[in-house]
Amino acid sequence: MAIYRFSAQVIGRSSGRSAVAAAAYRAGERLRDERIGQTWNYERKLGVVHKEILAPEGAPEWVFERSKLWNAVEKRELRRDSSLSREIQIALPSELTHEQQVELVREFVREQFVSHGMVADVCVHRAEPSNPHVHVMLTMRSLEPDGFGNKERSWRDRKLLFGWRSSWSEYANRALERAGHEERIDHRSYADRNIALEPQPKLGRQVAQAPGDSRFMMEERLEEYRRVVFENGERIREQPEIALRLLTQQRATFRREDLLKVLNTHTLNAEQFDACLAAVMASPALVKLGPDAKGTERFSSREMLDKEETLLELGELLSISGEHRVAEAFTAQAMATHPTLSSEQRQALTHLTSGSDSVALLEGHAGTGKSFLLGAAREAWQAHGYLVVGGALAGK
Repeated sequence: MAIYRFSAQVIGRSSGRSAVAAAAYRAGERLRDERIGQTWNYERKLGVVHKEILAPEGAPEWVFERSKLWNAVEKRELRRDSSLSREIQIALPSELTHEQQVELVREFVREQFVSHGMVADVCVHRAEPSNPHVHVMLTMRSLEPDGFGNKERSWRDRKLLFGWRSSWSEYANRALERAGHEERIDHRSYADRNIALEPQPKLGRQVAQAPGDSRFMMEERLEEYRRVVFENGERIREQPEIALRLLTQQRATFRREDLLKVLNTHTLNAEQFDACLAAVMASPALVKLGPDAKGTERFSSREMLDKEETLLELGELLSISGEHRVAEAFTAQAMATHPTLSSEQRQALTHLTSGSDSVALLEGHAGTGKSFLLGAAREAWQAHGYLVVGGALAGK
């Protein structure tokens, strides 16, 4: 199932690292670090299913050659403790096809990194079918025709990193929606989402393969993982609404299959899984909605239904509180200011601004120009003298 993982690190000399070596490993290639005269060969590395370099428009040809790119980075850095590259590692939704994953990565990297002037070395890994992920190595200096210029301090702003983290969930969720999948991811922590669970440690293949002295440390990690998962399972058994909140924060309804996936992730063994499933199915917080159009049984939570009923009540109150009709001249002015509005967008604009009710609804698929249309509607409302306040559940 789709999971959220977005981590960032700086590859630097202070920890004895080489940008050329890092790039060779992630791309599964043989590269020579000209600065120290050492060759790094990872051609036998498995699981590299896609790799490419994305750069700003007009970038010189040499940046698209991995060896030249990262040797240029190494050549420009003179200090023994220099920061060489920022690396972003992101989990990709396993529900998407390989082509859809690559297109999602390209869209995100181009708009979030390359558009700011960074060069991005992108490598998609899939050594395990259930763990597709991408490594993105980013340059940290301004790009010039013959090399790199000054360090861009703004690229190291932590606020920028927080923005990338939240933006990734929006990009991934749009891709999942376009592909017809119900799964969604959320960049927020359990605490921020009001979910009473402890974050579960991530376990990699190295836990089972760790040799020698590191085996003890891996066993400790495994033991901590088991503890957290068991305690989370007990919390769900005692408070089934926790699992329901996990399921409904990104969607209003869910299938039994979705519930099983959540419980499988947050229980330690079959006995605990069965106990949690029985507790959730018997909980008064669970609402059985019956079969959908495809005959699949759907569920929701009492909390979600209460929120929907509250929205309906507020809508009814607004419908009798007075209208927000806009004079036709102001709507026409907004259309004239935005001549690229399509015929359908113009009809929608008229619907939003000329109706007699206080509530007007607009529905549209992702990428169809809803935000552009609402910008025109805002101008019409403001021209008429209304105060416009925008809000969103997610996004910009």
